[in-house]
Amino acid sequence: MRHLALSVWFTSLSLCAQATWQQLPAPFTFNQFYPVSFDTLRGELHLCDPGWGHWVFDGVQWLSRPAAPVYGFEMAYDPVRDRTVVVGATGGAIQTWGFDGAVWGQLAAQAPFPQPHGLVWHAQRQTIVAFSNAGLHEWNGVAWLAVPSLGTPPVAPGVHGLDMHYDGLRNVVVVALRVGAAIGAVWEWQATSGWVQVVAGSSFGAAMAHFGFDPIRFRQVAIVRPTTSTAFTADEVWERVAGTAASWTLRGVTPSPTGDGPVVWDPVQARLLIVSWYIGGPMLAYTGTNPALYHVHGSGCTGLGSFFDSLHATAPAAMPYAGQTFVAEVSPTSALLGVLVTGLSDQTASGAPLPLSLAALGMGNCLLRVSPDLLTVLAPAGAGVLQSGVVLGTNPAALGLEFFQQALIFRAGANPFGAVMTNSTRGVIGLP
Repeated sequence: MRHLALSVWFTSLSLCAQATWQQLPAPFTFNQFYPVSFDTLRGELHLCDPGWGHWVFDGVQWLSRPAAPVYGFEMAYDPVRDRTVVVGATGGAIQTWGFDGAVWGQLAAQAPFPQPHGLVWHAQRQTIVAFSNAGLHEWNGVAWLAVPSLGTPPVAPGVHGLDMHYDGLRNVVVVALRVGAAIGAVWEWQATSGWVQVVAGSSFGAAMAHFGFDPIRFRQVAIVRPTTSTAFTADEVWERVAGTAASWTLRGVTPSPTGDGPVVWDPVQARLLIVSWYIGGPMLAYTGTNPALYHVHGSGCTGLGSFFDSLHATAPAAMPYAGQTFVAEVSPTSALLGVLVTGLSDQTASGAPLPLSLAALGMGNCLLRVSPDLLTVLAPAGAGVLQSGVVLGTNPAALGLEFFQQALIFRAGANPFGAVMTNSTRGVIGLP
């Protein structure tokens, strides 16, 4: 059995998260409150400013597009209906318009709420969710409908006083206050539990900020302007782990000032785009180096039944970080024992190609998808839960190391062997 590099441990080394910055062309606008959204179909960043027009960044350059016919609006992209949707004021009404990549068309003449504070695409609900002083409403492509909600929502200090984003890993809408005394306070909305405030405030010591979400590193990111009264040369970058009660941690500064411009996730190139409104400031791409990853790699088998045992991380934020113990979990399950198979290859195992049929062992249609380099016991960790941990070392050479896992679950009567295989997973060791 090969020595598994996952267990290498050098206590004398210290690892900390770093960031990679890339300077991109600056937009042709200087309004701090312009909305941005990302067209995932065309791979384009949209920026609308009533004072300067509608601009699109195609990854190389900024291109002019027809201006939206409303003012003071919020914006989000609807990938199901292929529309960049804006909601804003014109002629005393709060109207909804959509851009199909070529022209604007009116979608609704009057929204049943005042000027919204934010707009986000909610992938689970397949709707655009708007937050205003009238609460939550969602656009289903035909009409705006009120969304009943529990809990106490945030109170925005002004129309542009907060930022919203959608956390698709947990299916929650996240709101962070970008100005005011409680700058950096965070609320989350989930359809079944309603509003919950998870962060009371921050120690930014700044007058304004913009917020975004990195779904790969599972981090909420704040770009903070240190002051509004004196010249500055860089913005502060703060982060917090999503899905926790942790507050904000200072991660560093930007390589040049942006004026805390809006932040949007670019899923095409897996990076956060910080769109400067500061005159002369560039747009910046921000990515964390060596992100930790863990996701489904291949399907499992059920034996004679119809129940799949699912292998996954214990929580979205519980990624394989260097220097920590990574815990894999099988749940829900009725089994009381299993074996976690961890390997460095999904191509071969002892010279045999993968995936490898286990029919010869009496396991029917089950496949081994992972080289068995390390075997650990999956033990009960609560009702319907099996867990097993692997210590990840701090050797810098292990950063970016790819590994694979799959679990053998003992289930009497499932097949002649009495066991099934879970789905396989792919992990990458990264930095917290």
